[in-house]
Amino acid sequence: MAKHRIGRKAQVHYIALFGYNGAGKSTVADYIQNRLKYPSVQQSCGIHSFADILRDTASRLFTMPYKELSKHEFKDEKYPFGEWLPFTTPREALISLGEGLKQVYGEDFWARVTMERIKDFSTFWVERMKYDYYAIIDDLRFISELELLQKQGSFTAIKVERTDKECTEGYSEVMKYFDDKGSGYETIQNNGSLLYTPVQELLTKVYKLPSY
Repeated sequence: MAKHRIGRKAQVHYIALFGYNGAGKSTVADYIQNRLKYPSVQQSCGIHSFADILRDTASRLFTMPYKELSKHEFKDEKYPFGEWLPFTTPREALISLGEGLKQVYGEDFWARVTMERIKDFSTFWVERMKYDYYAIIDDLRFISELELLQKQGSFTAIKVERTDKECTEGYSEVMKYFDDKGSGYETIQNNGSLLYTPVQELLTKVYKLPSY
């Protein structure tokens, strides 16, 4: 991988995906990451999630497998938590822990923790290697998260829409915000097949990355 081109300081670019459950946000994130990792392009990247730190904390705190907290098919199954705890399923545990710490430290608590992790990770690439770093966030849902991202120097919100099937679950604060505003975001249409072309076109449009 070549070093960053001379004449411009390397920086962190934030790319956040939003959309209905099942629209393919994680799949699109993988395609973006694969494109940005192309050997001849002068940058590095990584996929991050605002919910990752919450799931990791809950897994350690409640001594339960991480997959029970990350897979949809497990979230609503009964789990043997202690009788003194006010929840019985992984989903309830995540909500209780997540909302509890938000009440103490603010609505943007989990988002801020995630952003600090991204900055810690990207420091090596930006300051040492002089590469741009692209932080791909695959679960933008809350206004507090959006507001934090909008304060960054380089931020792009991307709505993922599924065109080959109907998705109706997971309508979020961010989706309502952009629906009402009608602008301020890019769109990727996911038809259930290869996404290389729309991802390439978007990255070329927004970041002037070359086509291959």
